[in-house]
Amino acid sequence: MVYAVFVFAFLARLLSLMFAGGFDSILGYDDGVYFGASAAFVHGLIPYKDFVLVHPPGILLILAPFTWISKLTSDSFAFYAARIFFMLIGATSTALIYVIAKRFNKPAALIAATIYAVWNPVVRVERTAYLEGIGSLALLVALYLIPKAKTSKIQISFAGLALGIAVSTKLWFAVPVVIIFAWLVLNREVLRALIFGSVALGTFLLIIAWFWYQAGSRFWELIITAQIHRANFQLPLRTRIDQIFNFTSLTFLHNSNLRFVVGVAIVTLLTIPFIRFFKKHDQGILILFLFAAQFVVLLQTPVFFNAYPSFVAATLALIAGITLGEFHRNIITGLVIASFITISFHSTLTQEPGRDLPTKIEQLPLQKSRCVTSDDPVLLALTNTLTKDLQNNCHLIFDVTGVIYGINSTNSQDMTSKERRLKSDLYQRQIEKYLSSGSVVILGRPKHDGLRRKTIQELDRNREVTETKSFVIIQ
Repeated sequence: MVYAVFVFAFLARLLSLMFAGGFDSILGYDDGVYFGASAAFVHGLIPYKDFVLVHPPGILLILAPFTWISKLTSDSFAFYAARIFFMLIGATSTALIYVIAKRFNKPAALIAATIYAVWNPVVRVERTAYLEGIGSLALLVALYLIPKAKTSKIQISFAGLALGIAVSTKLWFAVPVVIIFAWLVLNREVLRALIFGSVALGTFLLIIAWFWYQAGSRFWELIITAQIHRANFQLPLRTRIDQIFNFTSLTFLHNSNLRFVVGVAIVTLLTIPFIRFFKKHDQGILILFLFAAQFVVLLQTPVFFNAYPSFVAATLALIAGITLGEFHRNIITGLVIASFITISFHSTLTQEPGRDLPTKIEQLPLQKSRCVTSDDPVLLALTNTLTKDLQNNCHLIFDVTGVIYGINSTNSQDMTSKERRLKSDLYQRQIEKYLSSGSVVILGRPKHDGLRRKTIQELDRNREVTETKSFVIIQ
């Protein structure tokens, strides 16, 4: 059965990608940033020192094999391969959900794995190169290796290794490290707690050491100070809860207020019985505490993007599966589970589609252009100009919107990121200098870049401008 849920989860992610437009569709922004930054690293540029990156360097190392093979094949092929790799990560996480939940009972395993396999927020980030899928896999590996507090020291060490890698990818995964460490201490396994914490911390420091040495204080300014002082983008609490639990998938309820009430009721009905059942297995209380801590992080983070709800998806799926597994003999419960999974799968396949490259871009003689610049590095990958530009020593910026954090990582918390970009003369000059250095400029997200009208006019000066539905081409 574990192989079946693995295949099912992989197909769910693959189908979601295909329904959204296929391997060459533009699904977001961050996956292009990470892929472009990894390509730059492979070509000898130093993150934090030579270009802005606002996360730890783990993602660059994970993507490095793919950006390296782009030298031998093409950028687009390597990017497609990276997307398949992240689908396999998601499928592996689903299989681990099954194995972990099976410790409670078999129905719980199947229900939890199926929920995770089709849950919209998690499928969205496990079909392309996002950070959250890596962290979820690491957390599930740790839960798999630590079925109870008193387990082998080797398993404890490998659990620390997995989560140390996760923290080196996204700092949020330090939260599960703290929770597991505390759980071990509370279970009077102080030695195992120290082993686990030491390996996790040591792995993190080992991965970041070279980058920290190369970039100095700039490293911490970007991955910590800039994150703490990110723009004030406080989504209302209700909106966050809506997104965390994906209440929008309750499409049969047209009233948003009613969706929220019904959604909260469902979550409550799942969580309260779990509190009764977690004592049946040593790991139950750990799963509950992990979920609570992750949930608090999502409620408190200063910014909130649609990839963030996947942070809590693994523990949420386990709680839902274990609770529903206790009532699996009830026909009504079975119908509710089947309906829930059907709605989730439908939501996964019909979520917002990606954007395809227009024919106009595909017809451009980009390979003959020495440098191509873009505000979205995924466009460079999909047009096979990323590696060429790096080999030609072109000036590239991989996180156009993130540049503002490299300019001013503190203050201005009373403004959104876009407002900070609009008000910064230095930001406008840097982006204008970068984009205008290309013989062809492709803008894929000008509404989000925070470019002033004057900056855009400077880019357009004495050049041919072509606008499509989603892109602006300047040559």
